[in-house]
Amino acid sequence: MKTSKPSFAYGEKDFYDPDSPFKDFEFTRKAVHRMNSVINSVEFEEMDSDTIFAYLYKGMDLVSFKDYLKRYIYEKSEIQEPFPDVDDNDYKKIIIDCFRENSAPFSFEATAKKPSAIVKAWLSHENVKRTTVFVLGFGLRMSREDVSEFLTKVIRENDFDLTNPDEVIYCYCFEHHLPYSAVRRLSEEYDHYRQQNHVPAAKLSEASTSVPENEDELFSFLAKLEEPNDSAKKKMEIYMEFCRLYDRARYLAASIFNNDKDLLKEKDRYWNMEDITSGDLEKIISSGIPMEKTEILKR
Repeated sequence: MKTSKPSFAYGEKDFYDPDSPFKDFEFTRKAVHRMNSVINSVEFEEMDSDTIFAYLYKGMDLVSFKDYLKRYIYEKSEIQEPFPDVDDNDYKKIIIDCFRENSAPFSFEATAKKPSAIVKAWLSHENVKRTTVFVLGFGLRMSREDVSEFLTKVIRENDFDLTNPDEVIYCYCFEHHLPYSAVRRLSEEYDHYRQQNHVPAAKLSEASTSVPENEDELFSFLAKLEEPNDSAKKKMEIYMEFCRLYDRARYLAASIFNNDKDLLKEKDRYWNMEDITSGDLEKIISSGIPMEKTEILKR
């Protein structure tokens, strides 16, 4: 495989480069082209909504994480070989070399897995956890924009959570082109900062979208985040509210069943809230959707 020197530098190329010569792997452009070909066709005006949906749905395949990752490496490394001909082992070697060059860990948690096994899994998975994106961000020296692209468009999750202390530090490091070693240093220095300044924790009214410009601003920003105990309390309150609403839904479902004379006659019983299962709730929620003979909901 002929490649030039990998250029995983910040901001050298946008993730989607309109002038990119590599046409074989520009999935977004291909998807737009297919959609336009349908919309601009003569048959489009005569199609009903179901036909249009089915036509587009079959033609719009979601691109997997592994393919996005390969495309990203293909562009950044400026590989000269045609995209379909590049072997996974070539991508694996580039990733491992970059991680070692950037002194980045292959996992934020302790693991007995070998780097080759971890990278092989990345190159074969349809989707990954958001933590994996951050790991790859430091290993491949991604910019903040690149990491955001992977979070929102590749694994289809939310962007950086700036109410989460860990992700605030990650975002700060990506924004300022700092290596992973800075994550540990900043975490330790912030702990010391809080102890020295006796900073009380206070809840943020809403998530900020701006990244601190220096470490003093970063520490002040982190000090405004919720304490872990407050966060756990909030999660428990949300869970308890869910349980309350779930029980209310079961009570309403029991009322519906008790008002159904045919069902009462068939079952010869009176329904209590405790008798309602999650399956019963699912049947009520999907009762307006037509089903196949196999009792599977129609698309």
